[in-house]
Order: sequence, then structure tokens, then C-alpha cells
Amino acid sequence: MIEVLSRSGLSKTTVWTSGSGKIRTPNLLVLSSASSPAPGYAQLLLDEEIGAIRSPTDPDFQTIDLPASIYVPFSARSRQEKEDSCGSVEAEVDDPIIPNEQWLTSDLTIVPNAFELRRDARTFVRSVARLRKQVGYCKLLYAPGMMDVSNIALLTYMGIDLFDTSLLAYRSSRGIISRAEGAFAPDNAKWALQQGESILDLNLRGCSLADAVAANWLLRDSGFKVGFHVMPNLPGANLADDEGMFRALFSDERLRPDFLKIYPTLVTPG
Repeated sequence: MIEVLSRSGLSKTTVWTSGSGKIRTPNLLVLSSASSPAPGYAQLLLDEEIGAIRSPTDPDFQTIDLPASIYVPFSARSRQEKEDSCGSVEAEVDDPIIPNEQWLTSDLTIVPNAFELRRDARTFVRSVARLRKQVGYCKLLYAPGMMDVSNIALLTYMGIDLFDTSLLAYRSSRGIISRAEGAFAPDNAKWALQQGESILDLNLRGCSLADAVAANWLLRDSGFKVGFHVMPNLPGANLADDEGMFRALFSDERLRPDFLKIYPTLVTPG
């Protein structure tokens, strides 16, 4: 049973009752396994050992079994490819498949093909809008394998009620750092490992990479070409940091500007 507490646009806060237990949403399903136990603050677990959603904080919350195929993109199935973890194969097709909804319970449905929809924001929006029309606003949507720290606010705004940490676990198993500014290999993002503030904060820029990503998406969705201004050699940065920044500009699908203006920084005494 779902009790809606408040709504704003597509997003909402609810109390979700499963069995005789209650959990508030939006909420995070924390991946839990023998090799990677969940932190103590987790209210919901995606328990790999039993293949189910359960609550470690509320024993009265009814466990919900999960199908084994929720992370496999549909294009990968059609190519009969097998993934090693967390839906890591992305399709190279023009239009991601948007199948019908898949119910877990009468209150909860999966956003199908969610991981593959990461690469196409417009198709993701169409998929969520269509699902909402099908299931109504008093049901919960779960988007498996899609959330990272840079998009969790956007997913909530779009009306996703449950998301999991499987993508973060997949990245960390390969040594990738996940932050609000994006995902980075440590060698290309030494600034992300610094104690305290990042280079942007150290230079009092007043905006983050996440702000630039959001602005880029808004402009592109409105049909604009987008140019970036970049400033290598900022105080606190070194040559390796700047090389990593330029690599990220064109390897990170959230960025990839149409043109660049480069402003080398020169710091003088006084």
C-alpha cells in the first residue's frame, strides 16, 4: 500500500507498506553481498544472496523477490550477450527499446531497460512518462542500475521512487571514483582524491561540474550548440589534472562540447 504524503511535479514522498512494515520513499536500495556488506544506515537492501529487496531496519517489512534479469539491457539479450555485472553492456542502436512495465508487487513496478536508457535522456523521459500514464501516480517506480551520485536528484525529480547502488558497486570494483562531478579513473582525477575541497572550490568558482552538466543538457535539449570555456593551470591543479580534464571533456557523454575556448591561467605575485 502507498500513502502519498506530498507531491511536486512528477516527484512525491510516500509511506510504503509491505506486509506490516513501513518505509518512506524516495529511497535507496543498497547492494548487499557477502563480499560487500551494506552500511548500517541502509533502510532497504538489494540482497544478492537471497535475490530480494528487504529492510534490515524493519523486520516486519515483507521481502520482495527480484527477477534475475532486471539489469540486462534488452539489446544485449537480443545479441545473446552475457554481462558480468550490473548491466555493463550498452546498446549501439538508434532507439533504445521501451517495453511494457514489469510488476514486482501491486505497488511497485520496474522501469524496464533502465540502464540502457542512461545514454538517451529524451527516451528515458518518454519511458517514465509512458509508465506513469500506465500505472498511475499512486504506484512506485524502480529504475535498476541507473543511479549514480551525479543524477540522483534528477531521477527523483522525474518521479523515480527507488534506485539502487549497483552501478556504483560496478564502478568501484574497477577502481572508478564516483562523485557528483562525474565518474573518474583515479589517475585522471587526482583532484578528486584531495583532502578537503576540489580545485573548483579552492578557486571559488561558485559552480560545480554538476552545474555545468545540467546547463549543457538544458541547452542541448533546446536545440543549441554548446561551447565550453576551460581554464587549465588553475591554482591547485597540475599538468596531470589538466590532461585528465581535457580527456574527460570528450570522453564523458554528459559533456562533449561543440567548440572550446581555452583560457590558460597565469598567476602573478601581488
